[in-house]
Amino acid sequence: MTVVHPLPPPLGPIGRIARLVAGCALAYWGLYAVVAPVVTIDAQMYNLARLELALRDGFFNNGQFTSVFQVIFPWSFDAVHLPFLLLGWGYALPSFLCMVGTAFIVLTLVRARFGPDAGWVGVASLLALPCLVYQGAGTKNDLVILFTGAVWVYARWRWRREGGRHHVLWMVLALAFMMGAKTTGVLYGGILALWTLVEVRGRGRLFGQTAAGLLAAGLLFGSVETYVESARIYGHPLGPPQLLRRLGNADGLRGTLANFTRHVAAGIYVGPTDFSAGQDAPKRLAAVEHRLLDRAGLTDAGIDPRYHDRLLFHHQSGLEELSGFGPVGTLALGIMLLAAVWWRPSAVWWRLAVAALLGLVLVSATVAYNSWTNRYLVAWY
Repeated sequence: MTVVHPLPPPLGPIGRIARLVAGCALAYWGLYAVVAPVVTIDAQMYNLARLELALRDGFFNNGQFTSVFQVIFPWSFDAVHLPFLLLGWGYALPSFLCMVGTAFIVLTLVRARFGPDAGWVGVASLLALPCLVYQGAGTKNDLVILFTGAVWVYARWRWRREGGRHHVLWMVLALAFMMGAKTTGVLYGGILALWTLVEVRGRGRLFGQTAAGLLAAGLLFGSVETYVESARIYGHPLGPPQLLRRLGNADGLRGTLANFTRHVAAGIYVGPTDFSAGQDAPKRLAAVEHRLLDRAGLTDAGIDPRYHDRLLFHHQSGLEELSGFGPVGTLALGIMLLAAVWWRPSAVWWRLAVAALLGLVLVSATVAYNSWTNRYLVAWY
């Protein structure tokens, strides 16, 4: 018997405009990804630089490494760039493809729930977040955390609808690569790995296969060698303890609260930062945030020791490391905060907003605040 699926509703004017905008944006950034050089200083210093050095002298006990970050940071996603380094072009294509893949998943999931117009508006909104687009047209490893998380969500959605074992395989591979791409991915991937096991609980053999698959894929894609080498050199799998204290929130709950308010303030878009005279709105915003922290007794709590709240400034510049999330990001931030007080657990938008809120709290609790931590929030906007 042939199953006839109903035709999707036609795309309306708003959907067609959003599709055109998204298509033009992706075409532009796709061309940029093909021709642009490696422009991110982190990639020039360690993310991709270590690939060249590892080709010369291996990874373990490499005397040519010039930065501690070349040793301690996971490099599964960095390694994907090696063919493009050898070709001499297309360095940003891995991140761009992650952005395209994320956009496809957003389109698929939103369209299935709310219709095609909402799906394309969702994609256009995604591409209206400057920090996300910068990561999608660069060579850093932040967007891949969003992409692998999106793949996990998509695979779980398909698993719950269809129950195919290959969907569980997608979930496992996505999490393994997430954990091997970035140190924060270990935390997120670990949480989602437990969730994955909950999804297949009571399935007997499948549960065991999933657990074994997570272990095997983690060993294969999880950048285990970087943790082994870090432990050998620095006595800790994540790197020198003094560096970890600098990069992490060392003030517990006080630091979490302070960092959360800093991230909220940094998410309020008041126009692009060009550092010109008379640009008072960003300065006033930072001053308000500083006074609030001071009155709450949270000044410099949870902040990177190289920074101070008295010099706090929230950047929304055109630089990759100092970019924000624009007006669409401010709207998303407002919805997220509203969801915290407007209890609607049966609504999809509420569950998404609360998940983003929990993600923001998690970043606030674990990562010391500095001027370029916006990219750590890409996965949560």
